[in-house]
Amino acid sequence: MAQYEYETLRDAASNSRFVSLLPGSGEDAIELFLLEENLDEMSDLFEALSYCWGDPTPTHSLLIANWEFKVTENLHSALRRLRFMDRERVLWIDALCINQADANEKSKQVGLMGKIYCLAKRVLLWLGEDQIVRNTPIMRQQFGAPEVVGSMADRIDDMVFQAIIQELAFAKEIMIHCGKFAWSWEGFRNAPGVLKKSAGPYSNFMRFGDFVEKMDEIRDLQPSATDLDFHRLLREFRKSQASDRRDKVYGLISMSDFKLLRIDYTLGFHEVYFDVLQVLVNEHKSLNFLADCHAPGLNPRGMPSWFPNWAADNNGWGDFKVGDPAFRASFDRKAELRSKLQPPWDDKHHFIADAALIVHGIKLSTFTERPTTNVDLPFKFGPGEKGQHSDSTNISAEDDPLWNPSWHNKSIVCIIFGCDVPIGLDAVERKGKLAWRIVGDVFRNVASLEGYLQGKAVNEIQEGRWREEWFTLV
Repeated sequence: MAQYEYETLRDAASNSRFVSLLPGSGEDAIELFLLEENLDEMSDLFEALSYCWGDPTPTHSLLIANWEFKVTENLHSALRRLRFMDRERVLWIDALCINQADANEKSKQVGLMGKIYCLAKRVLLWLGEDQIVRNTPIMRQQFGAPEVVGSMADRIDDMVFQAIIQELAFAKEIMIHCGKFAWSWEGFRNAPGVLKKSAGPYSNFMRFGDFVEKMDEIRDLQPSATDLDFHRLLREFRKSQASDRRDKVYGLISMSDFKLLRIDYTLGFHEVYFDVLQVLVNEHKSLNFLADCHAPGLNPRGMPSWFPNWAADNNGWGDFKVGDPAFRASFDRKAELRSKLQPPWDDKHHFIADAALIVHGIKLSTFTERPTTNVDLPFKFGPGEKGQHSDSTNISAEDDPLWNPSWHNKSIVCIIFGCDVPIGLDAVERKGKLAWRIVGDVFRNVASLEGYLQGKAVNEIQEGRWREEWFTLV
């Protein structure tokens, strides 16, 4: 059968395609039409489908205006379950309504997704086919279902950690679908609390609870949730996964204060991340992204330590929240670079191992020997270049040791102007000169840093306690 081919949108900046899903049941072929409409004329006239793409291989066929089109198993399953038996259903589905092969169209349409989810009558969140069937009192109590309940637990991780954040944030109404079962968001969001003591397949709800709490905070901010701090969102939802690494950034723009960041799917993921750095440095005067540089083992070969890899699922990131008044290590000092921020790759897009970012700040301390877990860490504070130390302070590692396996007697902790938390650096030699590699942020459960997290060191510069200097990060 001949394959469906997309027609170019008449106005990709104001219009979008919508799915008219024809009625059917059981194993009937899935049939639909794609219709281009002006978004402003479609308010409350459609539902938006959000789902985990799962295996991205298109293995199942459906018919678009009698032309064959291949989709993933999960989308095929969702359409089969969600279609009505007696009437058409109007939906917006990114995999169908956006020509995924047209990077220019995709760039424009993804920029409209926040508006699309705002305009939708409701968002349908598809978790997949139910894998385990349970008929337990606790499930009946929570969901009010007298019949056998399809357990969503096997799908929770997929749902939570896929890039579905803006869908839930902007939705007027949310319906959760798993196989033949459906729940409202209001009912479903209470599941973690009810199921905390449950074992087996329900254990995944524990992790889901954190996600629900964050989503509720954002939904409660509407309509101001369209101007949230982008970098904070990026950190809050750092475990969100995306089949396209660029969507770790693009999926948050409509909710944030990064509206001027261009969406361009002709760029590689590292180019997209560099665009973010440019906005943070040049517009926000911030170097907080240095606190995100925690996963060198997961980075592409040659990537400098100061370049954050937001595509990595990095468990090493601390709980530092951008904009939290508890974290103001550099106080009112903004980012200062010795030279213009430059992409750390060559003309062939190969990372340059010695690409440097030269930043301004204060050397706060030096490690003198390797500590062990559950003992105090020897941590010396000193006034500067001669290595003279005015006192010696022990940092407790009882709960969360500061120690990193790469710390040694050439490791330091410094406050970099424009970064709200202290950063650990490792001394390295580059072309016969001293340079530094980022080890990670330094602040968790460190009692001796209290005061320094709120800008104490910056205020002590005038007293001569600390000396400002430049650090070459590689």
